[in-house]
Amino acid sequence: MRNLAIECAGMSPSAGLFEGPELLVAEQLPPQANSTRGLAPLIESMLLSQSGQEKPVEAIYVNTGPGSFTSLRIGLTIAKSLAYAWDVTLVGIDTLEVLAHEAVPVAAREAQGDEFCIVPVLNAFRKQVFYSVWRQDGEQFRCLQESRVADASDWIRDPTLGMAEGLRMFVLGSGLSTHQPKANADVTLLDTPAFEQLLERIAQLGQQAFEQGNDVSAHGLLPNYVRASAAEEKRKS
Repeated sequence: MRNLAIECAGMSPSAGLFEGPELLVAEQLPPQANSTRGLAPLIESMLLSQSGQEKPVEAIYVNTGPGSFTSLRIGLTIAKSLAYAWDVTLVGIDTLEVLAHEAVPVAAREAQGDEFCIVPVLNAFRKQVFYSVWRQDGEQFRCLQESRVADASDWIRDPTLGMAEGLRMFVLGSGLSTHQPKANADVTLLDTPAFEQLLERIAQLGQQAFEQGNDVSAHGLLPNYVRASAAEEKRKS
């Protein structure tokens, strides 16, 4: 089963082509203004070898936010348009959930059997961050706090904002480049995964969601911006 995974939450969108769980090829756009406009040509170049097939892929998996408003808008439009044109499976995955699952192996190894939580974080600009909180409890991995926005100053003082007191925290994500809590015995900062790793995790979570019946129509896939865009907030003020 050939699948397409798209990461479009940040300033450097990427896409990967998979044969089952195997990554065949992956490419990432440079981190510059309007780079998302190059996402469609990037995907087209990856699929050129499949041009003789009626459906180049059988499923499309894409992260739905939070993240850059413009990148999400363009990336999801591309994913929905391709899914509609090819009449293939479409699955959306929360951006922070992808990061959280990617951190589990490293966090579990470092926690050495202790209970812990994972806090993925993205820069939301305007002195804010997007974050969520996930807890590893025995064999269960569950969400304690869904994706939300918070003032960076408050989040730095407590990366879970009271949702996981007493648990060791593992924090990761591109938000650490601008807003970083102090690393100590209770807070461990992890490296942000490479874009290929994130695409592989999007494909894995997308396939699991599809098998559980959580795919959506092209019309039904919605972005999770978490908050209004700067333009919308300006109009309301």
